[in-house]
Amino acid sequence: MNLICTILTGLGTLGLGITYFTKKKEDDDDETREMPEEDEEKVKKHGFLRTLSTIPAVGSIIAFVLTEDMRNQMAMVDKWTLMMVGILAVNVVVMALSKKKYPKNDEDNVEFTKEA
Repeated sequence: MNLICTILTGLGTLGLGITYFTKKKEDDDDETREMPEEDEEKVKKHGFLRTLSTIPAVGSIIAFVLTEDMRNQMAMVDKWTLMMVGILAVNVVVMALSKKKYPKNDEDNVEFTKEA
């Protein structure tokens, strides 16, 4: 279970990093869309949170290496599982907070009306 938590934490951080850098390049290429200052500040905040997610990932890897003894019999849960689940939960919260929210355009939200 500890290894699964470590892998999920690492993959979550890796996914955030990949999407951050690929989306940033796409946003830089699309200079025609102007953002208000408030939205620019939110994007910077989300970028900081995405890079902040590396702390739980590195922490989970270090905790796994220091606490696990692979010579022991395999067990689903041990005394370190709660800590590993906690680290995974912190990473999930950081991932949820780092999700970008784009303003809705009226052109994108076209309502279809039914005429009688």
